[in-house]
Amino acid sequence: MLGGGAIGCTVGGLIALGSRLKVGIIGRHECASAIRSHGLTLINKDTPGANLFIEPGQNFRIYSDINPETSFHLNRNAIIMIAVKSPDYENVVREYFPRIVDGNGECSLNDQKILLFQTGVDTETRFAGVLHSNSYGDLSERVMGVIVHGMAHVMKSDHPEIKFHNSETVIGAWGMSGAKKHLVNETVKLLKSSRKSTNPLRAAANQDKYRQLRYERAIIHSANSIFALFRVKPLEAMDCMFLRHYLERKYSEAIDVHTALTGQSQFKFMELLSHAVAFFEDAFQDEYTSLSRDCFDSIDSPDHHIRTEISEIDSYFASEADRHGINAEYSAFFGSLLRNFTSRFNEIRGESVDLAQEFGRKFIDWNRMAVGLEPHYDMADDVPVLKKIRLADAREDRLDVLEEIYTVLADRYSPQRSV
Repeated sequence: MLGGGAIGCTVGGLIALGSRLKVGIIGRHECASAIRSHGLTLINKDTPGANLFIEPGQNFRIYSDINPETSFHLNRNAIIMIAVKSPDYENVVREYFPRIVDGNGECSLNDQKILLFQTGVDTETRFAGVLHSNSYGDLSERVMGVIVHGMAHVMKSDHPEIKFHNSETVIGAWGMSGAKKHLVNETVKLLKSSRKSTNPLRAAANQDKYRQLRYERAIIHSANSIFALFRVKPLEAMDCMFLRHYLERKYSEAIDVHTALTGQSQFKFMELLSHAVAFFEDAFQDEYTSLSRDCFDSIDSPDHHIRTEISEIDSYFASEADRHGINAEYSAFFGSLLRNFTSRFNEIRGESVDLAQEFGRKFIDWNRMAVGLEPHYDMADDVPVLKKIRLADAREDRLDVLEEIYTVLADRYSPQRSV
């Protein structure tokens, strides 16, 4: 398992508990050290009190991502699971694939199955491109995608805990040819007998069903850019007039793009919106989504850069909309805003952790005030840009105010000015 975050540790842990398969997880040094010292507790939201404890040992090994000397011995029929953020594909392939060896210490990347856990549309094609550019092109035929219906997030404590909810897991492939479909079914059969979980695991029925499910998940999860930029929980967003408007417009744009790409109207707006609300209520209830946590966890404790793939979903729909002559203003705006914010945050953090945190907290609070929400961090200085929120000539949806907020703060906290 390359990527020892919430999803990686949950999936790897359930496999280790449910079978004799050996599981190795590579994660951030701090997380790996904590699990080695205290073990890992998995808390299933669906069965309160039935916690699962995993102690590192022969069948469950944790590796630090800062130990370049480690080699990973895999059998020819092993499964390589990729649970990092999609922007890290290149780093993962370059850093870890050369270290996967057989018993003789030679490269053993031949017949392994590769599963991708990222949220997005055609993640397999993107990963295959990275494989080809790094001389692993033959492995592209072994790549499959995983769609997890649920959530998982790390609970902050001295002893690592992960709270998770998983109603269903589907494995498939963007191009499910005869050979790829056989590979998918073979992988599902192996994992069904290897994990400690009562939640359904199945193979996608066919290529079209898998693609439709991919699009549906991507459209629903495009809401995460809103959740992240305003630090809101899903149901809180639905109760805010502005945020609900943004979500509805983004969903509508994504549906139009999907219709243009496939030539079919597979999604009806109100049904999809209802499905999204039900999903967020079921999986997250009164909690933040795991994807949006990537942003404000880094803001609260900026010990590492923000790494997120949320903006890529918006960017995908915006670029495809542009290619087909469709107006996708909201997808383009929020994808760009989140991408610009995370880039500037990481840039400032390179100069000063304290300034990066102040920049991030102020950005979130000003965004919240722009749409009528109370500030979260109490960083709401009364400056001209905030007064503009109340101007009559502001756009009704206040996108111009949000853009001005970012522009003012990005300029104020620019690394050059800070120095």
